[in-house]
Amino acid sequence: MTKSIFSATFEESKNLLNDSFYKKDKADQANNEKRFKYNRKKIVTFEILGGIFATLFLLILPGWGASYLCTRLALEKGIPNFSPFFIFKGGLLLLLIFGIISLIVPKYWKIFWGKFDYSFIGIVWLLIEANGVICLIGYVFHEFYLLLLTYFVLLIILIMFIIHRIHLTKILLYKVKENQLDITFKRTINLLYAIIPSLVSIYFVIKIINPNVVKTNFTFTVLITGSLLFSFCLNLFGIFLEVYQVSTYLLVGYYYHKYSEDYRKLENKTYQQWYGKFYMKLKGLKDDETKQ
Repeated sequence: MTKSIFSATFEESKNLLNDSFYKKDKADQANNEKRFKYNRKKIVTFEILGGIFATLFLLILPGWGASYLCTRLALEKGIPNFSPFFIFKGGLLLLLIFGIISLIVPKYWKIFWGKFDYSFIGIVWLLIEANGVICLIGYVFHEFYLLLLTYFVLLIILIMFIIHRIHLTKILLYKVKENQLDITFKRTINLLYAIIPSLVSIYFVIKIINPNVVKTNFTFTVLITGSLLFSFCLNLFGIFLEVYQVSTYLLVGYYYHKYSEDYRKLENKTYQQWYGKFYMKLKGLKDDETKQ
């Protein structure tokens, strides 16, 4: 398979619509549109309030809290600042910029831009802030070397996931049969899932039984154990979400834009239904209700 995942024809790109994650999101979207027809005002109000709540309490406040904690301790104790405020400001700025862009893009592209803004920019920003706090804990309790080992393992998993996701996408796009690489990868992932938690568990059991293995007391051992396990699970979840779900959705958006007219005709939409009034005015386009 030498073709890139970005070089599929229109007919080949339609195969992405059969992706399980994308089909589930489309089904949820269709259900929301049905409810929207019956109670437009209530649903719009709910979506606006839900968006504000999610942005404020799941992204902005945790990000600000992480930067505040790391910056304050860095100033008070003279330690490195693992989450300076420029990370918080930069993440917030990117979120706002892409949020504004999502308002002016063509109608058919809005959901993909919204996905990119919240599910990619937002989650990556939150992971960076959270890992800043976790690095702070590892540094304060002299477990930085173990933290680096954790991130090294996560980096290997990330690379493997990306390679596997690209391979699966090519299989989906170009209808290639599963080969030995897929079987080997699945076995390797299952082996990692079996070995890594076991090794980590053995290490922490030894530390709890004999805290002198590392110069920390029992309380510190429990705290660093919880922090590292939380870090590993949080990052693993983020990696899986971005690589296997969000990336597919964004790739579909790429092909929707690349073959916008083909997909408009496929979905039997008029220009106004497809591009939206605002974008058409912005580009000086005229609607043709009869042209499908």
